[in-house]
Amino acid sequence: PQCTGCGQERWPAWQSKKGKWHCGYCHRPDGGRPRCHKCSALTWDGWNSVETNGREWWCADCWTEHSLAEGAGDWEDFFTQRKAKYEWAFADGGPELLPPHQVSPQPVKAIRATRQTLLPMHETDCDSEETD
Repeated sequence: PQCTGCGQERWPAWQSKKGKWHCGYCHRPDGGRPRCHKCSALTWDGWNSVETNGREWWCADCWTEHSLAEGAGDWEDFFTQRKAKYEWAFADGGPELLPPHQVSPQPVKAIRATRQTLLPMHETDCDSEETD
């Protein structure tokens, strides 16, 4: 699928609730991998549910089990072939793509303010010790 964020066609990928495709690098899930709605497994080896179910994520095993009456064999083949073709994206749950760590500006400002008040005192103390 083509990612609406970066425009690249790559796996792992998943659909947003609005039905737009996102690669795992542009739209990183909490935990680094999507969590299966049914069994809670963290894995890229799965598929989004339909829009009426909020496009919730299901792992390949739960999706295939759920699709027994709706052509589970076709889904098993799909997941097997996809995993074989893009092994790095789906083997052992696929890559753990954790959201980038973002520091909120408030703690940074507090740290800077603390450093500015402590550094002059520390420098003064060091200067007085050197003169003795």
